[in-house]
Amino acid sequence: MTFTTDKINEYTRSYYQESNEIIKDNLNKDTDYSVLYSIPDKEKEIIKDYLLNGKYNEKLKPLVTKLSNYTEIENLLNCFNNIKNVKIIKDKIFKLKKISLKQQFITGQYDPYSNTISYYDENTLPHEFLHMASTPQIESEDYYTTGFKIFGGNIEFGRGFNEGYTDLLSRRIFFNEDYDTDTCYKINVYLLRIFELLYDNYKTMERDYFISN
Repeated sequence: MTFTTDKINEYTRSYYQESNEIIKDNLNKDTDYSVLYSIPDKEKEIIKDYLLNGKYNEKLKPLVTKLSNYTEIENLLNCFNNIKNVKIIKDKIFKLKKISLKQQFITGQYDPYSNTISYYDENTLPHEFLHMASTPQIESEDYYTTGFKIFGGNIEFGRGFNEGYTDLLSRRIFFNEDYDTDTCYKINVYLLRIFELLYDNYKTMERDYFISN
């Protein structure tokens, strides 16, 4: 099939129209998080006690402890909801993508539908754990959010943005690293570190990430 310039433009317009509708229908504007996500003190204690002492996959215990010590309890609600029945699979490299002329091995992945973390390289586990900790429970097969990424109507928004920030937080919280480590998200991390400076308080950006909805 041959695509003319007009045909390509038509598809492009259609894509943006559809994506704009999804964003308009599913994003809260000017949300007051302090009101929407205020958690009673009693519930905070329940969340904190379970995350630190509850029965869930032992592999995640050190990561949960570090995250709990790093961020506010209000940011841990998604982590609390998902960790109760999250599945962890350590397996061989399970996906191979060809990007331009390069082949990229995918050594970790979080599937929000089955609440499953799959990984090959131990260093990728913290990254996938943060995906889990920033994903609200899914109510529709056609739409979900995770961190700064939105998936709706088979269209994905913000993947690079989300991956860059997830890697930035992963290094900051779990590895105590600077941002020069050579990973597949190196450029994304640089850009998100710059974007973070646009916030008056970088902790606000963390809240936006963990309380995606």
